[in-house]
Amino acid sequence: MPEALPADMALVLNAVLGKDGPVHLALREQSPYLRVRERCTCGCGTAYFDLDTGEVEPAPSGPGTVVAADARIHTKAGDCAGEVLVFAEGGCLSRLEVCSWSDDTEVTLTSAQRSLRPLHHGHLGLAPVPDIRGTTSSQRISRPLDQASVTDGQS
Repeated sequence: MPEALPADMALVLNAVLGKDGPVHLALREQSPYLRVRERCTCGCGTAYFDLDTGEVEPAPSGPGTVVAADARIHTKAGDCAGEVLVFAEGGCLSRLEVCSWSDDTEVTLTSAQRSLRPLHHGHLGLAPVPDIRGTTSSQRISRPLDQASVTDGQS
């Protein structure tokens, strides 16, 4: 049975989707209607969603499955340990993937959340993620995040 979207997952999802624009705005508006259908069993934080599509409008992200947003996860030393990917299918949020780029560093939803903490001036510091053509996406989040809502995965 699907479970409600946990607060730490909602925080990471909304932070990664924080860039303004019609696609990200429409996808953020879907988050209150998400339920977690399934989770990865390794503990990484990856989740597959069910969405009450009768309550939301699809985002203008196009047909099929797309990476709607992404952000790198950095260690305390500043090394890139992995990334968070937000997928949409037919304009509807479908999954949040938390993936590691190394077997040496554990990447979880909590480490992703820590990496998304505000840096300077209340803004989130996310590195741009290169796409397959070698260019970089503009997934920097530049809107303030309420620091009181940021925890280390504890509600």
